[in-house]
Amino acid sequence: NDTYGAKSMTLRCPINYLQYAASGAPHVYSDTVGFGGMDNVTSTMRHAWLLAFTGGMAVSDSPWNRGWSLDDQARMKTAIDFHYEVGPYLYSAAAKSHHTGYPHTMTPLPIAFPDDANTYNLASEDKRQFQWMIGASLLATPLLHKNYVKSNKMNIYLPEGCWIQYNTGEVYEGSKTLKNFDRPLVQVPAFCGGKGILLLRNPKDDLLYVDVYPVAKSTVSETFYLDGGKDSITVENALGLESINDALVTEKETGKIMEHHRDKQRKAVIFAPENNRIYMISYKH
Repeated sequence: NDTYGAKSMTLRCPINYLQYAASGAPHVYSDTVGFGGMDNVTSTMRHAWLLAFTGGMAVSDSPWNRGWSLDDQARMKTAIDFHYEVGPYLYSAAAKSHHTGYPHTMTPLPIAFPDDANTYNLASEDKRQFQWMIGASLLATPLLHKNYVKSNKMNIYLPEGCWIQYNTGEVYEGSKTLKNFDRPLVQVPAFCGGKGILLLRNPKDDLLYVDVYPVAKSTVSETFYLDGGKDSITVENALGLESINDALVTEKETGKIMEHHRDKQRKAVIFAPENNRIYMISYKH
């Protein structure tokens, strides 16, 4: 989708994106971040977060040649790194979309939650709450409306279920609207919920790792595809709405207890998977 500066991201771009996705073409991509308007750091960063949640993200060298401060350059790098980090998750969603026709890469909320009428008009010209699901576990909530830019606050609707803010680990229960919710420039504008399973990539060493969140009301399973579908990783999440202190990661075929890390602030259980394995994340008995 052609972009005319950051202005078009406040209505035209996200509406087109969601329309493409609803039509079965969810692998959207936009012009270079901030194209035609790199001098406004805040608007450019909002544009960067929009693209960070899509199938493609391009950034010219402009942030480093337009007199941006080192702090602002670091903020931009945060969005770029997140896009790289979530790449395996997006790739797997794209593979599933290709095989099924369902828009896993970008699922408009009325499609993801068809029985929830509160999702139907969020992307209207009046509300401009541009939100969507990526896969079964990640709710993208970028701040895009130009009227919100100065306040850094926006309304966010959380569908039914448990939702954990990506960076902070704050827990929210849907269905509810978070009014005037703070969206700092350096914070990943997303919530983890649904199946609560993400396949991510470490930007520092390119190694894959899995984040699992305690949001499941029953045991759920997610399979991620790699290398054109030749390899896969399956994760079963049995972590209910409890503490992760007693969480355990087991390789199902061998019963081996996997080395893992519990990020208590973000409420995530993290481990490094191997291809073509099935893992169970549960509580110690």
